[in-house]
Amino acid sequence: MSSERIALPSTHAAIQELFDDAVSNAIAPGFQFVVFNRDEIVLNGVSGYARLPETTSPSALANHASDSDSDQPPASSLPGSLDPIHLASDMSPDGDVEKVDRRFEGEKMTAAHVHWIASCGKLAVSLLALIILERGLADNYPTNDQSLIDVATLDDHAKLVEVLPEFKLGGESLVTKVIEGWEEVEEDGAENGNEITEGQNQPQYVSDKQGRRIPRLREAKTGVTLHWLGQWIVRSTGRNLRELLATYIFEPLGIPSSECDSAITEAISEHLLVPYSKTGDPSNPFKVNPRSLYNCLGTPPPGYAHFASAPIISSTQAYCKLLQAVLRHDKRLLREESSWVFAEGDALGKMGIRLPVPRVPSVLPWMACELERFSTHIETETGTDSPETPMSSVNLLNTELALKPTTTGRPVGSYAWCGSVNSYYAIDPINGFGYMWSAQCAPFAHPDFLGLKDEFEKIVYGAFEAEEASG
Repeated sequence: MSSERIALPSTHAAIQELFDDAVSNAIAPGFQFVVFNRDEIVLNGVSGYARLPETTSPSALANHASDSDSDQPPASSLPGSLDPIHLASDMSPDGDVEKVDRRFEGEKMTAAHVHWIASCGKLAVSLLALIILERGLADNYPTNDQSLIDVATLDDHAKLVEVLPEFKLGGESLVTKVIEGWEEVEEDGAENGNEITEGQNQPQYVSDKQGRRIPRLREAKTGVTLHWLGQWIVRSTGRNLRELLATYIFEPLGIPSSECDSAITEAISEHLLVPYSKTGDPSNPFKVNPRSLYNCLGTPPPGYAHFASAPIISSTQAYCKLLQAVLRHDKRLLREESSWVFAEGDALGKMGIRLPVPRVPSVLPWMACELERFSTHIETETGTDSPETPMSSVNLLNTELALKPTTTGRPVGSYAWCGSVNSYYAIDPINGFGYMWSAQCAPFAHPDFLGLKDEFEKIVYGAFEAEEASG
């Protein structure tokens, strides 16, 4: 089966209509969406807004018009535009701007707008670790210790202090999920564990320099976000994570730093999307999300590190250049075909580990819904997702690998993942294509977004089925 069918205008029109309808129905303020094969991007579309007008009604969303003006000025030149880095101190718990009078005009979405891709960036971090191993760049200490202690599950604070300085790379660290770290802040600024209590102010996302100390000394699910693999990369090479990503991934692929970086630079901030959250109120469907990202452009101060999960800020079209390189097993990244085969295989299965259900529990409902399963798979005869008949697993690219076909048509051997502000991607080496679409709107895994993901895949794989039927 070829990927030519996804290049047909009728397929593009159906995808464009899907996202236009999603904007009109207030699923998100705007979207970027890209479909690619091994050699080229075959669809690069947008819909809706990068920045909503100050007053946005459902009728205004319905009249958004998907043909964005390519000559529109960048966000930073708009009168009264919102600062690109949204500090928690400038936001009320419900996402309203406080202390300063900052207003912004509406701005249509373009393909060049950039946003935090969250856990979609895990593929880049995992690939970087594999590059380091393949090229022998880990000089700081041995990397063949397979007796990894999974520090991500430790509850004992003292044990973390003991383990982290000696943290070495083992197989499990290549498939360890980002630790979702949160702090809940009352009006007096007190920290209160990780359960939301009735009447408590809405928690704020905290990610500042204080949380970047080495080693990370906060327990799972109560501190700032941490990717253990990112920690290993920094420690094993003794080099800056941002520098490594640029040197070994972004620059070889010709991905411009103005559209993809792991820091919020001046060039990046010119096109940075405003992050939103759904309110559940049809009359006022969105509010500004009070998330802030730790940002470090140069070498961190002594005792500190870069955000170890690499907060990659990218346009969808730029990040798809990396996804496309993975699809074609680009030797500018991993040099040996055997390395690519190793990376794409069932890593958890080899370790005898099965994915949990629910896949991703919800810690903060305002930021993320519970994700029971990433995809719905065609059930086996038993109708169960048992250890004997798993539907999916995880490969060494830190993506979910389909072991059974999905109900949307995605085949066994394809792999996919997502980011917490509702970015979704898939790489299908069987059919030779992939996709990514992004919303920059919380909460993650909201039924609206999961439904949109499934409808998108049905359109694409429906095109393949039509091609097969036509002979």
